[in-house]
Amino acid sequence: MNESISVSYRTGSENTLDPSWIMKNVVIPDAKLYYILEGEIEVKTENDVMVATAGDMMLIPAHLPHSMQLTKLGYARKYWIHFDMKKAERDFFDEYPLPLKISLGIRDDISRLFKNLFSIKHSELLKDEIQKAAIVMQLVSIYLGESKTYPSKHENDEIDDAVDYIKKNYAESISLSFLAKKAGFSPNYFIKKFKLRTGFTPTRYLTRVRIDTAKFLLQNTDLSVTEIMESVGFYDASYFSKLFKKAYGYSPRSFNALNKTNNDNLKYD
Repeated sequence: MNESISVSYRTGSENTLDPSWIMKNVVIPDAKLYYILEGEIEVKTENDVMVATAGDMMLIPAHLPHSMQLTKLGYARKYWIHFDMKKAERDFFDEYPLPLKISLGIRDDISRLFKNLFSIKHSELLKDEIQKAAIVMQLVSIYLGESKTYPSKHENDEIDDAVDYIKKNYAESISLSFLAKKAGFSPNYFIKKFKLRTGFTPTRYLTRVRIDTAKFLLQNTDLSVTEIMESVGFYDASYFSKLFKKAYGYSPRSFNALNKTNNDNLKYD
């Protein structure tokens, strides 16, 4: 079933920037769209550093920490807007692994959309409110089309793939950001969907798989506790022991000594 898409334009303008312009560690609840007309802007996120030049468009998702400043060129002119866009009740961009920057060149059709938007931005007439939303959707549509980004397949398929990946690769170093990117979701949205699907956060699910596998190996192999610990992806004996005891009520060494074959009464918590 198709889900409705809603857009709310917040604010925007055309402005010229000088070297005094700088934004450090900014986080806002709206998405931001920049279209660079002249000059250069450097953008930093936790995982990336990029320079946007004339003809580039940038889309910064809501709640993404970022910093911006001019390059050594010391000058830039841009169109910018802040807006909110949702699919059903979810943030629209949680479902799209969008690049933060695409190159479009200086295009009259894009400039015209921004100018039309700014000409009615203060109007509260219903027809203009609808027009604002329509223009924002056109701009986002251009961004999506040029970035060749498509919505992910069914969300549960993506979560099931993540679960399967954890089960097959639990001994490796698996980060939340890696799993979220692999699924095509933002980390926060990925955690929400993963927990809804499995009852656990991704990190706790990974820990559960590792500890449960360690229990099985303690019961059914002659490997040492250290060998088992490392084989399931732990390298801190104290931390491993703490997690195992929390899960089964015994330290790994005590559990190994008891050598029980049936521990169904020991509940994982």
